[in-house]
Amino acid sequence: MGMTNTRFWGIFVGFFLFQWVNAVELQVYTGMDPEKRVTYKLEFEKLHPDITIKWIDGTTPVITEKIKNDNAMIQGDFIWGLSINYLYGIMQNKQLLGYRTANYPRFNRKFIETHDPPEWIGMNLLSAIVCYAPKLSALFEVDKPAYWNDLTDKKYKGQIIMPSPVNSSIGMLAVLNWIKIMGEEQAWNFMDQLHDNIDFYSPTASFPCQSVAIGNHLYGIGFDFRAIKLKESGADIDIIIPNGGVGWDIEAFGILKTTKNIESVKKLADFASSLEAEKLYSQYSSLTLHSAGTSANNNMPKDFIKNIKRNDYSFVVSNIDRIATEWKRRYGDKIR
Repeated sequence: MGMTNTRFWGIFVGFFLFQWVNAVELQVYTGMDPEKRVTYKLEFEKLHPDITIKWIDGTTPVITEKIKNDNAMIQGDFIWGLSINYLYGIMQNKQLLGYRTANYPRFNRKFIETHDPPEWIGMNLLSAIVCYAPKLSALFEVDKPAYWNDLTDKKYKGQIIMPSPVNSSIGMLAVLNWIKIMGEEQAWNFMDQLHDNIDFYSPTASFPCQSVAIGNHLYGIGFDFRAIKLKESGADIDIIIPNGGVGWDIEAFGILKTTKNIESVKKLADFASSLEAEKLYSQYSSLTLHSAGTSANNNMPKDFIKNIKRNDYSFVVSNIDRIATEWKRRYGDKIR
């Protein structure tokens, strides 16, 4: 009996040692937070013990430039969790390999790249919403704003806060949305008037809704998921989607043409687009994109998805630096 057990455990350990030694290592570029990376890697490697993920991480702009500038030298396999506003430039460099994942038929076509097969597929959405405090607003006898222009009313002077687009991608999403829905000239006129009511521009996207939740400001333009978590904690806060919609972006994935591990990287792409992965994404975002754009959180307005208008990524890639420079020239005096 002892000999049998010893032989069994020897075979068992030997099998997993063989898999570990012979595991394929995929180099995966990401701009995701560490908490997400740990969770996603763990769940994928549970399903595929013969494949390991080696993260190449950093801030989204740094990772993007690394991929674009090191194209001749990188040995990367996959991009997982990068903003489309940046991933689009990598696609323009012709560095992505199109692939129809096993779950392709389930996707909301608004949130995938338009080639067939698509070169990138959206995972989850983030947006720059308006948060406000219903009880505090009632105390001050001010109305819930329905339109973006409502925020330029002089009665809101000093009562609005938003993240700096120079420091925050959420702040930039708000600016890009105003340009998209108003046209650039009218958008700058709107921002001139909004600036008069802005108390200050915060360095992070989470701060505005936190400030509203503790009663320091009536309205904040900020990160949707932060507002959701505050509301779930019982804070006096609600989410507004003004008429015309909000600025939004997608975290997405795609296969790099430099991969030498095509079968393994396809397994990773299939996992990244699976229902299992969608459940993981919903832990960190307001909206997951695989199931026809279904909201991942009940605290988001029900008509949120209807107010999402397609982004012009070509315009963003070509103009984002110019817009940031002009915004700072006009409004940089209130950056904190």
